[in-house]
Amino acid sequence: MDPEKSRETEVTVDDILHILGPFGKFNVLNYLLILFPVLLAGMYSSVYNFEAMDLKYRCAIPECVDQEANFTAPYLEDGSPAKCLRYAPFVNFTSNENKLNDTCAPHFFDTSTEVKCDSYIYFEEHSIVKEFNLGCQDWKRSLVGTVHNAGFFISIPLTGLISDRYGRRLALVFASVANGIFGVIRAFSLNYEMFIVLEFLEPALGGGVYTACFVLALELVGPKGRVFASLLFNTMFILGGVTVTLLSWWLQSWRYLLLVIYIPAILVFFYLWSLTESFRWLFSKGRYEEGLNVLSRC
Repeated sequence: MDPEKSRETEVTVDDILHILGPFGKFNVLNYLLILFPVLLAGMYSSVYNFEAMDLKYRCAIPECVDQEANFTAPYLEDGSPAKCLRYAPFVNFTSNENKLNDTCAPHFFDTSTEVKCDSYIYFEEHSIVKEFNLGCQDWKRSLVGTVHNAGFFISIPLTGLISDRYGRRLALVFASVANGIFGVIRAFSLNYEMFIVLEFLEPALGGGVYTACFVLALELVGPKGRVFASLLFNTMFILGGVTVTLLSWWLQSWRYLLLVIYIPAILVFFYLWSLTESFRWLFSKGRYEEGLNVLSRC
């Protein structure tokens, strides 16, 4: 055969996709499935802000029956009482005297001596700050976000390895189900240490779900459809961030919030039977018959 004529009649995958069009019924169905984990990923990217949100609280004053007495703590420059400091009680102010008078008075406290709080009174309870008694331990709240983001150093290369070796679909399912499992378990954390370990494991194993979805979605369309695909991904990711904000405001409970947003991720397991594998990946692995079957369905 004439080499020149062979090159002229050569057909590429992009040529086939150009004929089929970027968003026929086949791709619309696949994109609906793919964009669902992207929406969830948008929620997971910022949920730690609501889990570890600072609350309203103040020092507990065991010497007083009225815990809201406004003369037991110093005031900050903005006029609000200090959260982490209180005035030291005078030595002769005993609990018996307090019980007898059933009240506190300003002269019972030494306003020249400020001491750290031993315990706290919480006026809100929708984050881990109250559950795990993290009052005035801002470093522990900040550590939640740090640990969460550190997990991505493992998940990105791990997801890439699974995607290249075992397929785009399996990488997507693995990452999403890992998110769901560790997120649900985290909702039942018994203490801060258990919570922080699970906060790391969830993104470490499931943080690559966005990347896995993005690669699979781009490989299902030709070059002309990729700009619109990127727009869809960015939109869904942002909607996820908005959704988790609204859910947090509505539920007012970090445990219920985690259950609501992470349980759906486990259902992505069924994508193993309902989502199409990338025909480009099948071709790259020499599985030409399977790849042609996908194109035929398309």
